[in-house]
Amino acid sequence: MALDQLETEGIAILGGDVYEMQRENLQSNYDNWYCDRGENESKSAFVSRSIAKAREYVSNYKLNRDAEYYFAIVPKS
Repeated sequence: MALDQLETEGIAILGGDVYEMQRENLQSNYDNWYCDRGENESKSAFVSRSIAKAREYVSNYKLNRDAEYYFAIVPKS
């Protein structure tokens, strides 16, 4: 999974967007999440927390059985 690889490389996730396949076109459905680094939060703590938040968002996302969803993540470079 992409999140596992980013975590291994120590890359935090700033957020992400949700897309749906509609009539053979990928369209934003305007759902998203974000994660900001805390003022005194260490880099490693932010990486762990941001990855956990991304996993939670994707895992808990309410899927419509008739739709095909894609999640675009925004890594912190």
